[in-house]
Amino acid sequence: MTLETISIPLYKGIHNKSRPESIPEGYCREAVNVDFNRSGHISQRPGQTLIYSGNCHSLWDNYFVEGGTLKRLNPDYSAAIIKEDIGDAPVSYCTIAGRIYFTNGLTLGSVVNGVYQSWGVPRPARQPDVTEQSGGGLHAGTYQVAITWMRKGEESGTIGARSITISEGAGLVLSNFPTPPYDVDQIGVYVSSVNGTELYLYKEVPSFTSSLSVEAHISNIPLTTQFASPPRSFTIIEAHYGRVYGVAENRVYFSEPQNYGLFRPNQYWTFSDEVRCLVSVPGALYVGTAGAIYKISGIDSGETVQRLEVRDYGAARILNTAYDPEKPIGYITSARGYCAVSTDGVQDLTHEHFAMSEFGNSVLSVVEQNGIRKLIGINRNVLKESPLKVI
Repeated sequence: MTLETISIPLYKGIHNKSRPESIPEGYCREAVNVDFNRSGHISQRPGQTLIYSGNCHSLWDNYFVEGGTLKRLNPDYSAAIIKEDIGDAPVSYCTIAGRIYFTNGLTLGSVVNGVYQSWGVPRPARQPDVTEQSGGGLHAGTYQVAITWMRKGEESGTIGARSITISEGAGLVLSNFPTPPYDVDQIGVYVSSVNGTELYLYKEVPSFTSSLSVEAHISNIPLTTQFASPPRSFTIIEAHYGRVYGVAENRVYFSEPQNYGLFRPNQYWTFSDEVRCLVSVPGALYVGTAGAIYKISGIDSGETVQRLEVRDYGAARILNTAYDPEKPIGYITSARGYCAVSTDGVQDLTHEHFAMSEFGNSVLSVVEQNGIRKLIGINRNVLKESPLKVI
């Protein structure tokens, strides 16, 4: 019996744009369950190990959804319940300063130290009653009064202030405070100067306060949250340079700077098509729509915000960003295959050699195995599901 040596050539990767007999040298037409390294050598991918069984989706870090419940996978592979009854729609996540924010178009919230917490503090539905009292030492004229709710240093918005006109030397009495949520620990009381339009902090009082007297005061802390409210339930969210950006159909809303639970009704950008993905990279936020890819720059630099269409083809729906901080580069699945986005612009990664269908949804992740950093994508449309990998 004679043993023959089979030599496996070095491969650069997959090329499926040419006929089988015309594939360029150094490429193959199809590869299943193998990886190519930079030297062209082929290695078999590792197998799989089942660590948790269930009807699960929206895996992100150690969090996932099972049966409409948001859960966290523990080190021993058991699951801890974070929030029940969030629905079974796919979830988008982002993390800021250790707090995780999540939304699925139906509900939203946050996770702080492994415990669920509402995203943003609800604002009071009404202001307290205000009446005049004698002996307050205030000047005659009209005053405005408003309250906010506070939770561990986070402050709510508030609706329009209540006004009252008093006589010289009188004061104000606030009563009939609205009942705050259980986790609110303080109430911020704001009062304007006489006949003033700006409100300033008068006092922070306990959440159980039922009445309060307002007398002469000096304060230089302005009310900055008026008319702002907690976010709506977005379909996609992304953190970028001190704000959270959220997608609702063809609009991208953005929070107040450094105040991720407050959104103003006029703070959004409108696009001509459905927004399908957001990717944050240093100095730019990329917005992928059904028809184009945009680069938004100058957002927090003090310069004029610029919106530039950088590609005239659309993107797949990506709920959670694939980002490689070592490069630093983010990734988008587009009508021309996978794209890398960075401070400098957009680079087509696969279009030259690899033709892929235009998928409606995509999940991307950057992983490292055996010293090789890989971009892994699972792409889906209504008819089929096709896993693809790019090295």
